[in-house]
Amino acid sequence: MLVCPKCRLPLVRHEKTYHCSARHSYDIAKKGYVNLVLGNQKISGDSKEMVDARTLFLSAGYYQVLADKLIELLKEIKPDMLIDAGCGEGYYTRQFHDCGNQIIAFDLSKPALNTAAKLDQDTIYAIASIFDMPIGDASADCVVNIFAPTPVDEINRILKKDGILIKVGPGAKHLHGLKEVLYDEVYDNEEESVELKGLTHIQRVNVTDQIHLMSNDQIKALFMMTPYYWKTSQASAARLNTLTELSTEIDFLIDLYQK
Repeated sequence: MLVCPKCRLPLVRHEKTYHCSARHSYDIAKKGYVNLVLGNQKISGDSKEMVDARTLFLSAGYYQVLADKLIELLKEIKPDMLIDAGCGEGYYTRQFHDCGNQIIAFDLSKPALNTAAKLDQDTIYAIASIFDMPIGDASADCVVNIFAPTPVDEINRILKKDGILIKVGPGAKHLHGLKEVLYDEVYDNEEESVELKGLTHIQRVNVTDQIHLMSNDQIKALFMMTPYYWKTSQASAARLNTLTELSTEIDFLIDLYQK
């Protein structure tokens, strides 16, 4: 279901290469992903440092409660073609294997897809912008969009009629305990509107839990995963360096939409 980013013709895999009938070809990297960003386009995405932090934190199972709920929802939907738009290092993606007949995952970060593809040989991983995904129109039964920007127009393009979008974002109390360390005044997160153009909101699921981090490395890794890492003063961030334990709420909003 991949298409060529140059001519939009279908891509076919042959050994270590994807190619289209117009003879454009794209090599599969040693780690197993394919780069479908054209040479004149900028590749950005998370750095290796950010990917390593997320891998350290997520591999400890602190967000497994979210993964379990997503798996439950996907098994109810039973998609034939599942797209992960903004898959990162693939923590959630590789847990979806029993949820779809074919899974394609996109992200712009080479370090993230190095990790994802190395740990997961069953998913097709491709470097591509989620605002211009190299797959055909109306080809996806379901799109998951987990803590990533939501490219509404592109999701409308790739979803089949009656297809489902599963969007995950933070709830009001998400990481309240972490924010109490960083800031003198702590406010609830502002929850986003459920309205998305061209899609009908059909369900909201709230997943909450309390987690207890047991090392400074895990605390710093969680901090690096958040927007606060870029917005917090050095003095405030330095408070985390003294901590060896941290308890905090986790609060996720899962919104389901239908095209």
